[in-house]
Formats: sequence, structure tokens, C-alpha cells
Amino acid sequence: MDGQGNRIRGAKVDWRVADPNLEAFVYIGRVTNGDDANSVELLWRPGKAEIDTPDAVQVIANVDSALGVLTVNYKPASTPTYKVSFDDKDKKEMRVGPGDSDSVKVTVKGNKEAVVDIKPSAEIADETGKQYTTVTVGSDKKTITIVGLWGDDPSKAPTSIYTSLVVRAGNGVATIPVVYKRDAASIDWTIVPPRIVGDNYGRTIMKDYYCIEVTIQNNSGSDLALAGLRFVTKEGEMEVGRPNTSYAIVHGSLARRKLTHPRTMTLAIIDGLGSLMTGFNPFFHNTNHAKNFSQFIDILSNPLAKGLDKAWKDAYPDELSRLEQDVLHDDKIIPNAGTFKTRIFVPKRSLFTNKQEMEREDFDKVRSKLGTLWVMGYKFQKGPILGIGSRP
Repeated sequence: MDGQGNRIRGAKVDWRVADPNLEAFVYIGRVTNGDDANSVELLWRPGKAEIDTPDAVQVIANVDSALGVLTVNYKPASTPTYKVSFDDKDKKEMRVGPGDSDSVKVTVKGNKEAVVDIKPSAEIADETGKQYTTVTVGSDKKTITIVGLWGDDPSKAPTSIYTSLVVRAGNGVATIPVVYKRDAASIDWTIVPPRIVGDNYGRTIMKDYYCIEVTIQNNSGSDLALAGLRFVTKEGEMEVGRPNTSYAIVHGSLARRKLTHPRTMTLAIIDGLGSLMTGFNPFFHNTNHAKNFSQFIDILSNPLAKGLDKAWKDAYPDELSRLEQDVLHDDKIIPNAGTFKTRIFVPKRSLFTNKQEMEREDFDKVRSKLGTLWVMGYKFQKGPILGIGSRP
């Protein structure tokens, strides 16, 4: 029609959706322009999740300066009723870290609890969690895997994120908590004051070693086999590793101290002196003198030696017992979410020379020399971990 209401034969009509945002709901299909009539095919579209579904969509027909508006009632697609459930009922949460993964299997059921062969969608619930994880649905349409990421800047990766995995199929939804831990193990360590070291392990250990108390919290999501501990520090442009001293070496130092301890030497001298003086007894021709000398030897070898042994307690058995209890011997299994405490020893001469006595007792300089403590271990069910470092 023209402006006076006359039919325009052969006119070409342009069709478009009035609101460009609603083009996701109605598609302008094939247009037919004829002498007697003009027509257009309008196709239904499912829309977008981020746009609210409209009740109606307006379509504009335009010929030159003339236009008309057609209102199309929009009906959203019916959503099938599904139920999503996790196969492992005992799995309470999923745990990941950078480079680590965890999986869960789901089952989608429809009417009458029949299993439906469709691929569900899965995503992390919050934006922060999405930055440090990626989610994939396996080709079997059941296995959903989460992989932990470092993000764009590893130094800014959060220590921990608590979020959830949302699995959808139709109108069925299931969720499971997700825990992201940047460090598979949390490591804290401190240097034990020398006086306390001496009280527990003796003067030799106090003089020759730094005793370091270590606490390890297993956040990996599975049992952790602790194989060893070592310090790593930078010297110039190179990283230098410094393993802690083995239990056998510390035990050897403690055993040597037992042999040269003043108590051991004193009792050995008294015992040896008694044996030596016994050999002089035949030289006394006077019977009374010989008896007096024998009595003196008896006093020296028995009451004096035994009394000194009781008054001067041997600390070695208790020191050795504490060393056995406190120091890491071999591999140690740390259960998931468990905490393990141990003590390690580092020779003082490996850090400072004998002339650097002032620096040797300055704990700030000692910490700087030691650097970062790394845990060497293996995480069960998840594969090997080359190392887990404490934050300096």
C-alpha cells in the first residue's frame, strides 16, 4: 500500500525484528515478494540464557516509507523433566590444585527413573572459581573432570577457593562442593632455640646443628607419602638445594657424645683406677696396711662409683629416645587432611664458618641462608608430586 492506501504491485518488503536483542528468539526466514502478496517465514529460536524469555516479539515490515508491525506470540520450548545424581554417594567434595584433577560420575534419569542417554552441562558456580579451574564432560556423557589452574599470574593465585560444581540436564540440577587449594601441602617451620635443643638432645647437637621444627598439613585430597625434606635457596642466579641431615648422622653425633661425655669419662677413670690400684696390693708386706689399702680400693670402686652413677644421671637414653620419636626416619604416610610434625637438623658449618660466630646465632640470617623448605613426596591416587614448597 502507498500513503493513499493504494496497492503497490511488485513492491519489495524488508522484514526485521524490532528489538535486535530478541533476534535470538525469532529468525527472519525466506521472504517471498509477489504481485499479489508478500510473505515471510518466521522461525522459532531457543533464545539465550542471559536474556529473559519474552511473551511476544514484534516484527517490522517496511516498504519505502511505509511500515507495519506484526506481533508474534513467543512460546518457550518445553523442558523435559530430568533428575541428575552423582554415582559415588560417599564422595562429599571434589578437591583440586594447580595441575591437579578430580573426577566424578553422574547419571541422568527421566520418567519412571529410566536412565537417559544425554550429555549434561557442567560449570563452576562462581567467577573466581572459573578463573582457576576448567571443567570437561567426557565422551561417555557421565564423567565430569575438574582441572586446577594457576591462572594468568601464578603469584596471585588464591591460597584456597571454596565453590561448587553445578551439573544440569534439562531442568535437573545437581551440585557438589569443590575445594581449590593452591598448595597441596601447607608447610610451616621454625628454628628451635639452642637452649631447648640442648635440654632435649644434648650439648653436641646444640653446638653442631640447627634443629628445625616442621609442621605439614596435607591438603592434597588423598594420602601423601612423605619421602624427604630439603631447603632450596638462591645463590646468584642459581638455585642450590640443601637436604636436611639424615637421622643416622645425627644419631652418630649423639653416640659419639656418649663416649666422650664427662660423666662417661669420670666413671671410666674411677673404674680403671680401682682396677689399677688392686694390682699394687701384693707390694704391702704389712698386713694391716694391705687391709687398709684394699678397703680404700673397695670404697673407690663401689660406694663412690655407684653413688656418682646415681647422682649424675645418664641423659643419653632419654636424648636418644626423643631423637627416635621426633626425627623423620623413612617415608611417612600423611593421611588426607591430616597434620604431621617432625624435626630436622642442618649442620651449622654448612651455612657458616667457624669465624662467622655472630651470624651463626642470628636466626634472621639463618632463615635467609636456608631459603624455602620443600617437601618431596608422592600423592596416592593422583600421581607423583615433584615437590611442595613452603612460602618464604
